Amino acid sequence: MERAEDNGKRMAAALDQLLTSSNEPTVSGESSIFRIPSILSKHNKEAYLPNAFSFGPWHHDECNLQPTKALKINYLNGLLGRFPDRSAKLLELVCAVRNKNDLARQSYAGKISLSDDELVKILVLDGCFITEFFLKNSNAEGYFQPYQ
Repeated sequence: MERAEDNGKRMAAALDQLLTSSNEPTVSGESSIFRIPSILSKHNKEAYLPNAFSFGPWHHDECNLQPTKALKINYLNGLLGRFPDRSAKLLELVCAVRNKNDLARQSYAGKISLSDDELVKILVLDGCFITEFFLKNSNAEGYFQPYQ
């Protein structure tokens, strides 16, 4: 009869082997953005796919989202128009995001296959869109007014 300690060691070794041989992408302790597990989307894949906007690198190039990319560009233009030196502000934003590029990549559970330049471009565009959206939809006191 196997002793409990020997059984525990055998099970721990089997689990350790599972951890080291897994082909699944690793999730760092910094990850906070995850893909939907396939078991959830199994019954209705469309329920988990963006149909108007996407934010971040995972769905940015899908054909059905290209019309809203133009809207994001317009909002970026509007946000930059709030500053006296648009070019300087854009450079500041790009540099700020570029300095956080590694942290941004670590935030995603799984590999981001985009170049650093492409990821920065997407994050600046999306971040500026969200910022300008809230600015456009807030009143003078800064309270959010629901989109109408």
